Amino acid sequence: MKLKKATTIEEAYQVFDTQNPLDQVNKEFYVDIYHEDLLKLRKDLVLNLIPDKSFFVTGQSGNGKSTALNFLPDTAICKKYDVKYLYGRDVFKLDHIDIIDIILMVGYTIVNGNAALEKKIPGRT
Repeated sequence: MKLKKATTIEEAYQVFDTQNPLDQVNKEFYVDIYHEDLLKLRKDLVLNLIPDKSFFVTGQSGNGKSTALNFLPDTAICKKYDVKYLYGRDVFKLDHIDIIDIILMVGYTIVNGNAALEKKIPGRT
């Protein structure tokens, strides 16, 4: 959904929902506060200096984690990696969640749509 520029503080408050991170469609509203961190991460990913590491991005709701990660992939990263987005709020019932739920959904998201990986999973065609 394309955002429109607010003219009052009330409109600004209503436009920016912390549950909906900014994406390329609304790039004009993005302020790159994690620029240096993302440059280093992007370089390390492209040069494959961190092939055996996992990243957990945490922080308070609405401080820009998902938005920053929406702007991380570029041509070089997309050539090398299959970039997947998984938002916990979209797949989990927060009042009934266990670590195995998280692990299974991450695995499913990685495999889903990747024909080579899907063939390796028993019971999947």
